[in-house]
Amino acid sequence: MNRSFIFGMMLVAASGTFAADQPVASEVWMALPAKSGEAVDDLFSQPDKWKDARSRVDEVMFSTKENVSDRELKRWLPLAKGWGLKVALRSGIGQGSTKEVFDGLKEKMDRFAKDGGEIDAIMLEKPMWSYVHQRGLTEEKAVEETSGVVAMIEKAYPNVRVGLMESFPQFQLETIEDFVGKVQARITREGGEEKARGLAMFQLEFNWADKSLYAPKYVKWDVLNTMKQFCAKAHLIYGLRFAAAEYPQMREQGLADDMCWFVSTMYQGHEYKTTDGEPLPQYVIMSAESPKAKLLPDDTGYGYTRLVDMFCRRFLPENVRK
Repeated sequence: MNRSFIFGMMLVAASGTFAADQPVASEVWMALPAKSGEAVDDLFSQPDKWKDARSRVDEVMFSTKENVSDRELKRWLPLAKGWGLKVALRSGIGQGSTKEVFDGLKEKMDRFAKDGGEIDAIMLEKPMWSYVHQRGLTEEKAVEETSGVVAMIEKAYPNVRVGLMESFPQFQLETIEDFVGKVQARITREGGEEKARGLAMFQLEFNWADKSLYAPKYVKWDVLNTMKQFCAKAHLIYGLRFAAAEYPQMREQGLADDMCWFVSTMYQGHEYKTTDGEPLPQYVIMSAESPKAKLLPDDTGYGYTRLVDMFCRRFLPENVRK
């Protein structure tokens, strides 16, 4: 059995928390699963079953792939606001021109707003991958298209924070930094008198299971610190996504279930905490992308809300808890 999975099991059984070195205000995001409307509905129909987890969270992120009705959103979103939770959306880059991509995003954003949601942020996921690898555009053209979409969103929704997410080592770190920096520069440069805000944040999806990261060529901890420093210099909120990177491999072995997702994600939290130690500006705790994923309760079992609660207890210092 994978050694990180075994270590994760030991970690779950262990007690105690880590102390903070320096206080910092961190955001904690719950990334809800896509295409799991029934499971997500449980969060809003059974709020008493995740009180502790909810008290540690600042933002809930919905996928625009979520196939839910207006009736459900009209019930969910006011509840989230009443609990003090901000709402974020995550979406890939659709097909078509810059205007067509924006129109597709606008339709989704307007739907959430219409149904009672005050959108705090939208994350555009893997735009470089979409434009360069899926569409075959040059990196320069990818910068142009991405910055155009971001600028349109900011003009239409001045109060919404816009961020990008890319994966490592799907792209090398230098490539990601170059892309994000050029997108930011282009937005702010072309804003002219309007003084475009530009990107507010960047989230890194880090494939902890990639074996190349253990080779001498790449030291994964240096990667994380380098990205953090880049975002600080670029005045971007840096978010790291924590998820069970080994889940696909374990699914092939017939081992993938809620427990697998739980302990593997806890292991990633331990890896980051024991190597870096300083609190992140933003923690994004991902949920399993499975229609059978269990989200409740937060006080027993291996469901998502218990993962969120235990992750925060173990790895976020006292001064960043809500």
